[in-house]
Parts: sequence; structure tokens; C-alpha cells
Amino acid sequence: MKTFSGGTHSGPRRILPAILAILIVSLLTACASLTPLQKAVKAGDTNEVGRLLDQGADINEKSGALFLAAYKGHTETARLLIERGASVYAKASDGHTALHLAVRYNNTETAELLIEHGSDIHAKDFRAGWTPLHYAAWNGQTEIARVLIERGADVNEKKNKGETALHIAAVKGRTKTVELLIKRGADLNAKNSYGNTALHLATHEKRSKIAKILVESGADVNAKNNDGKIPEDFW
Repeated sequence: MKTFSGGTHSGPRRILPAILAILIVSLLTACASLTPLQKAVKAGDTNEVGRLLDQGADINEKSGALFLAAYKGHTETARLLIERGASVYAKASDGHTALHLAVRYNNTETAELLIEHGSDIHAKDFRAGWTPLHYAAWNGQTEIARVLIERGADVNEKKNKGETALHIAAVKGRTKTVELLIKRGADLNAKNSYGNTALHLATHEKRSKIAKILVESGADVNAKNNDGKIPEDFW
């Protein structure tokens, strides 16, 4: 019986390694292939980054270097790169932005910097449709989620398989993030491609505290998924 989208329940175990890790390993961590600028960024050596840029380091490296700074959480290095022209709008071949990486790897300060400089909070990756808010929900980064929503992120934006940030936070047991999303207008009864609401996912994952919050907030306890199951059927 298919009750869960490959994107929210088991998906990230495949999608995140398959997409983000490939991006990082191939572009960012293969030291032998890194340019001097990228090596300095990886080390968080902001002074060396500045020196290399002053000496004419290839301008086309700047956006790629920003991805690396976001991944490593080197906020001051990222700040310098942005000041010197690195684009916060650049996307990798799979659609990820530097903001995706900063949020995915819990680099809150770097993520806030990117948001402040206009990084696209609505950007989706090309394969699964994850936005930065989806990653914040996955990691339980409530403060980043709050900032994203305040900057205009759609709290009910769906991934390719239909999950909202609330679905994701419910699966992961992110209590504070669930509470924030509900407070900011998350649709309690939004369904993914399999007809599951956040309450279906919470009960399936035995997230009793999350389920209680959802029910007390007005989630439909009788909502049926595509297999005709209601949330209680998963206890």
C-alpha cells in the first residue's frame, strides 16, 4: 500500500545524498580540482579570498565559491564574495541555490546573510521541488523558517510530490517548527500526492506530540488518503 510520497517519508534518504552530496562532492570537496580561490573559501580564509580577488581571480568562480561558503557556513567569506560580485541568485545544475545549501547544512547565520542580500526564497530544486523552507522544516530550523516566511515564503508551497513544510516537519517531529507553521497559516489539511495530510504522517511516524498539536489546531481527524485510510488507522 502506497501511503507516503517518496519525497517526504523515505525520499530524503535518497534525494539528499543523490543531489546535494553529488553537488558538494563533485564541486566542492574534491580538493585536487579546486582552484586557489575555492580552496581559500573552503578554509574560510577571508583574507586570502580577498587577496586572490584583488589579483584577478576568475570572476566566473565567484558564484561557485559562494556555494562552497554557504555549505561550509563561512559567513564572513560569503559576505565578501557577495560584496565583490558573487550572485546570490545563481543555481547549480540541479536547481539548488547557495541558500538551499546554507539551510540544508544548518548554517543559520550564512542563510540569514543570503536572505538579507535577496537570495530567492522561492527557488525550487529541479528534481524534487524542495524550497529553502522545506529544508528548514526538515532540519527543525524554526528561526530560519520564521525569517523565510516573514520575507514572503509561501508556507503552503508544495514539493513535487505534494508535501508542504508542515508535512515535512510533522514527519521529522519538529514540534516548534510545526507550531510556527500553524501560527503562520499552514493548511492543516493539505494533502500530498497520496492523499496524506500532516496528521496522517504524524500518526504513521508515531509523533504523538505533533499529532496532538495538529488535532487541537483543527486538523481533520477523518480525512481519508488515497487508500481510504484516516490518520487513526496508523496508530
